[in-house]
Amino acid sequence: MPKKCLEVLKRCQSVDARLQYGFDWTREFSRRWVRDHPFDLGIVIRPETIPTGYEYISSGGQTGAEEPLFKITAGSTTRDGSLVWTAQAYTGDSLMDQILSDTWTASDPTGLTVEAQSPINSAGLQQTSVILSEGVAGVTYVVENEVVTDLGYEYMARIILTIE
Repeated sequence: MPKKCLEVLKRCQSVDARLQYGFDWTREFSRRWVRDHPFDLGIVIRPETIPTGYEYISSGGQTGAEEPLFKITAGSTTRDGSLVWTAQAYTGDSLMDQILSDTWTASDPTGLTVEAQSPINSAGLQQTSVILSEGVAGVTYVVENEVVTDLGYEYMARIILTIE
């Protein structure tokens, strides 16, 4: 299976800058609310449109035609179609997959310093980041972040960085 490309960032940076860049994989790995969809008892999701800082446990049933306005207090409930969602702090139960490993590489590393940072792999966040510095003025670098997940899926994101 080919790697799925999540995102491409295009940035310019001065030759004397040392800046951090990153990607948030959380949305990609989360189970989300779906309209007119059956959810079994105990399934945990995150809202599709507006992040709330909570995940929600299903009472079992079918969602409605429009995403509800999820309540943002632990233990509070939100009616949705024939089911009820109960808010809880992030436990990771809404994540269908997680970061196992990530690597950062530059297409032409001449002069560019690539400092990979430890990924954030928590119940609430799945993020990778890198610090890029130096480089050669006038050169455009392609820096790739390859992520492998616990389930064996491979993802990729790119930073196209021009040094000024």
